[in-house]
Amino acid sequence: MFSHLFPPSDLEGPRGAEALNIWRARYHVGRCFFRRGPGFLQIRDRRHAGLRRLTVSDPACVSAVESLAADRRADSVPAAAMSVFEKHHLAVRTGGSVWWAPYRLRRRASPSWEV
Repeated sequence: MFSHLFPPSDLEGPRGAEALNIWRARYHVGRCFFRRGPGFLQIRDRRHAGLRRLTVSDPACVSAVESLAADRRADSVPAAAMSVFEKHHLAVRTGGSVWWAPYRLRRRASPSWEV
């Protein structure tokens, strides 16, 4: 779920070293991000097998993503939207708050023909 983030220097746990080596080997920029368009958002998720492209065009869901990305509380997001985001591992509950997993991509790291 966190493999799109830069790997930490150390990972504790029973198989921490093994998991960290796998994380480092598979990590690359652009594994899970979202981009804004006029009235929609596009989410690209490569954390799991293959590429999942999700386009969010419902105004309530676009507003929900903006709320989550701005670190607002989960109760400001409609329950139906939260359910869908959690199902796809895009929103992660931690304690009493919710973390929006995809990061916002403003500019590609490599030319478009390489992506």
